[in-house]
Amino acid sequence: MTTLPTLAPLAGLATALRSNAAPAPQVSLLTFETHLRRPVFADFALACAAARAISDPCHWGESRLLAWVLLPDHWQGLVETRDEAARSRLVQNLKSSTTRSVRDWDASIEPLWARATQERRLRRDDDRAEAARYLVLEPVRCGLTATLDDYTFWNSEWV
Repeated sequence: MTTLPTLAPLAGLATALRSNAAPAPQVSLLTFETHLRRPVFADFALACAAARAISDPCHWGESRLLAWVLLPDHWQGLVETRDEAARSRLVQNLKSSTTRSVRDWDASIEPLWARATQERRLRRDDDRAEAARYLVLEPVRCGLTATLDDYTFWNSEWV
């Protein structure tokens, strides 16, 4: 009687299958400051123009805007992107589209945004809804308004 050799377990198969799966989306808090921190968006018409561009779904591609707030001298958004390349495209698209929209109202504003973009990535176990609530309450913390209901330039999936 002959015995068949035992087969080695396919330990590497599960790892190979996992590596082919699409990476989990990354959630980041992005901040764009205006050039020289000028309070450009204290002007209601300019803030409206920027908010329309920010809210336009055509600028988001494969990314998702979870929450955002536009303050006089900066914009902050909680965004979900597939990867670093998608995040980079998103930043470029948002900065250029908001610049075009604002310059339609006031052509003298050049440049609108500072070159740098600040990014803080959320950990997988961070509560996205809590991060969004914290983000959109920035106008209240800054003393721009007494309540969030009194502030116009924000949105969130959770609030």
